[in-house]
Amino acid sequence: MKLLAVFILSLILNTQLAAQILLDSTYINVSTVAQNLVFPWEIIWGPDSAVWYTQLGSVNRVNSQTGEIKNLLTVSDFSFSGSKQMGLAIDPEFETNSFVYIDYNYTGDSYNPPLNHNVYLKVVRYSHNTSTHQLENPVILIDGIRIFEGYHDGGKLLIADNHIFVTIGDAKQVENPDLHPYLSTEDISLPENLDVFNGKVLRLNLDGSVPHDNPFAKAPYDKTPRNLIWSYGHRNTQGLVVGNGGKLYYAEHGRDNDDEMGIIKRGMNYGWPLIEGFCDEPFETISCDTIKNHQEPLTSWNPNVAPSNMEYVGDSPIGEFQNSILVGTLTGDNFGNHIAVLSLNEMGDEVTNERVLFFGQYGRIRDLCIDPHGNIYFLTSNTTAGGIDGDRIMKIAFDSKKVITGVTEKIQTEIVLYPNPLGDEKRINITLPSASGIVQCFDSNGKILATYSVEKNTVIVDANGFGKGLFFVRYVHGAESFVRKIIIE
Repeated sequence: MKLLAVFILSLILNTQLAAQILLDSTYINVSTVAQNLVFPWEIIWGPDSAVWYTQLGSVNRVNSQTGEIKNLLTVSDFSFSGSKQMGLAIDPEFETNSFVYIDYNYTGDSYNPPLNHNVYLKVVRYSHNTSTHQLENPVILIDGIRIFEGYHDGGKLLIADNHIFVTIGDAKQVENPDLHPYLSTEDISLPENLDVFNGKVLRLNLDGSVPHDNPFAKAPYDKTPRNLIWSYGHRNTQGLVVGNGGKLYYAEHGRDNDDEMGIIKRGMNYGWPLIEGFCDEPFETISCDTIKNHQEPLTSWNPNVAPSNMEYVGDSPIGEFQNSILVGTLTGDNFGNHIAVLSLNEMGDEVTNERVLFFGQYGRIRDLCIDPHGNIYFLTSNTTAGGIDGDRIMKIAFDSKKVITGVTEKIQTEIVLYPNPLGDEKRINITLPSASGIVQCFDSNGKILATYSVEKNTVIVDANGFGKGLFFVRYVHGAESFVRKIIIE
């Protein structure tokens, strides 16, 4: 189902470089780990308790305490055209085999006359030398994947269930057919064509071979598109993460609407370009009825937010993030430039709420990772869009000394406050989910400012004596408790 409400969870109390932010009932500290990065693409938590990141054909590590940066690898054939993407993953058995995987764009023989494109994607495995702290002994697992101009190449790399998953975008074939002159109007679109890699999620064994249980695989199991495809009908999937129960979640760019997040399933068709997001438009009707293996997303964004990479949060010291998917977003024209916090139900197959974190504070958010202590790191992506100040790796840390007691960690959508923020009128109009209960107003230190016993589902609160800043409204009805945040300017 589509989300009807979005909550802004951002109040900057200090500076951007070292900020303290109040979520619903939990304070977090946000600080800079590294800065002045240029075209960074992916971050992961490394096996040496440091943040590893990719940038313009290099793999680097940054000490999360000191900010010291060391280079681990620079590839000689990295292509600077197109998206400048470079995926990164670490083998689950790294302690015994020291394997690290990357994917990136490179130039090779020309193809697709008369344009003669020459940009491809490859996946390479390296070994980590514990003495020199360098990545060496490259082994090509797959190469020769045509990505045309290097745009909409996907490029997300993930190790899950002892397999390698790689996303390949649609190469902008639908919007820019002139990039693909070999295709006639009768040809099937690339994402729906099982004989090409474009618009797919691929699945390989860790040694690069073809898994025999891939949905379309047949002997002799050569590395053909049909043998490696896990799912298809994708536009440009930039996010993959494994959640509770082993579910594989994805985030994908839509065209003019219907950016989407959902679950990747074996052999399913995600519809592009015949279906965008949900089956809810007249032009999609025929395809929705005829595609028997179509998989709808869990949620979509309208207007677009350009979702990038994502992380799953299970148990967390930050209660507001429990059992949720965090998605970085890149679009700033309409909405975006934030971290979307998508709360899941217990089964992980429904988005129950969406919150917006850091809206417009740090610009485009490219990627996230989590350390063993539950600290969350995120990577900005402003140089990619022409920014000149460099990009940063930021850290979100739980502040155990500042938790507002008596406030539920699960903020509900049932309480409606208007206006919010509150201006000169100093009157808070509140609509409640039930017609009886107790309403309390309190400040950010937990001090109760007013208490009302209500017998109808609306109440007006006089806030003249509250002052300015951040306040909370709590509604208690029987055993249930709901909390909303309000800002008084």
